[in-house]
Amino acid sequence: MNKEPDVRWPAEWEPQDAVWLSWPHRRDLWQGGLDELQQTYGSVAAAIAPHALVCVNAAAPLHPGVRQAMLAAGVSEEQFRLFNHPTNDVWCRDHGPVFVQDVKDGSLMLADWQFNAWGGKFAPWDLDNGVPALIGAALGLPVRSSSLILEGGAIEGNGDGLLVTTESVLLNPNRNPDWSRAMIEEELKRMLGVRAVFWLGSGIEGDDTDGHIDDMVRFVCRDAVVSIVETDSSSPHYRALAENNERLQDLRCVDGSGVEVIARCRPFPSAESHPPLFLPLRSQSLLPRPGLLLGDTVDGAAFQHQLAGIHPYYLFSAETFTQNAQGAIVIPGLVEYGNNDGFINNEEIGVTGRELIQAPVLRMEGIRHRQGNHLHPSVLLNPNRNPDW
Repeated sequence: MNKEPDVRWPAEWEPQDAVWLSWPHRRDLWQGGLDELQQTYGSVAAAIAPHALVCVNAAAPLHPGVRQAMLAAGVSEEQFRLFNHPTNDVWCRDHGPVFVQDVKDGSLMLADWQFNAWGGKFAPWDLDNGVPALIGAALGLPVRSSSLILEGGAIEGNGDGLLVTTESVLLNPNRNPDWSRAMIEEELKRMLGVRAVFWLGSGIEGDDTDGHIDDMVRFVCRDAVVSIVETDSSSPHYRALAENNERLQDLRCVDGSGVEVIARCRPFPSAESHPPLFLPLRSQSLLPRPGLLLGDTVDGAAFQHQLAGIHPYYLFSAETFTQNAQGAIVIPGLVEYGNNDGFINNEEIGVTGRELIQAPVLRMEGIRHRQGNHLHPSVLLNPNRNPDW
């Protein structure tokens, strides 16, 4: 008899109280670009600050410089908090905890996994591995620990008990050589309260993560995912993405109902770009509603959408796609989007036909590291206590 879950993993589009960053500080990693990157992180914080508290992991000696960068970017003292949490690198989504809610009262707790820098690729990682426990102590939240090696970008959830991941990451010998598929599934259920785990195969060729799901497939609501496809059969990505999209035809919600799979081509095959970050707005003035029609406006802001029967809340760009029902969009600026008019449209991201798209964006320049534009794995979302309790 299966034990009833005692925690719930909220979907990424649900309301957030804070967004966590891990501050860049190692000149050896940034190839002469550290000063520029720190300035960019200040700009990222400035984009987040009107909508959520910005929480920063950084060793105490770095705090004066972090504060200076924040204030220079226009982030006021009450909009950010600095924590004496030393780190090795910036990928907060991957080395941070996963926030879950107690099913009894909605209170938060943390799922603390082991982190080994994507299979031991980028030593050292000891400080990053300690971040979840430090966040738990700082926030006074209970921490549930696991010996499973897992990064936040390796799992995707719909907020209703369904989790999607890849074999090439969680079953990789460079992470969990002594764990079987069944053991991993049971641990994901224990830690996150999910009821079903759906496996895809491998990921994008050359990805340092070995195939994180957030490069390929994202839930856009409880019963729909967007999945990238590669139409060029000579591409090194073609076979893996084709197999993944074939497997997705069997994806079901935990109640057995179907999940719509919305296939999207990779618009920028020559540039690697992670998904944009959505920001939950404190103001509801730009909140789109189910039932809006193509070209409708909300307080003067146009929100065009597609996909009848799916919430019109999501902007899709680059390899994977995300926008929150409550939010603005932040996109990395090394891949050119739009015409600097404050909006992005379907032609500008390579989507045609009756597709989504016109939504306000906040353009971020200079997010770069090793392989291009990586805003999404640089942030960790800190959900609200469930408002229904």
